[in-house]
Amino acid sequence: MRGQKSYNGVALISRFEPEQVIRNLYREEDEQARFLSVVISGITIINVYIPQGFAPDSDKFTYKLKWIRDLFEYITNNYVPDDPVIFLGDFNVAMDERESI
Repeated sequence: MRGQKSYNGVALISRFEPEQVIRNLYREEDEQARFLSVVISGITIINVYIPQGFAPDSDKFTYKLKWIRDLFEYITNNYVPDDPVIFLGDFNVAMDERESI
């Protein structure tokens, strides 16, 4: 588990002991708790909380796009299509509220 009080966080509950735990997308400590990668029984589980971004012209949106690019780079540098990986999380892709059809 990795979290920030009242802000971001990602977690995973398992009956099995993790073989490996990575709590940061970046090598250095990231101040925002948005990434957790756990290997359990040979399966990598990546749980993310992608930044919201707000308006496209904001600094937060720029940070979101950079974070997504860095995540894509992390995944493509560390895994191939045949690797057993589960990728899940809160993707924050809706730009605004929409009525359901």
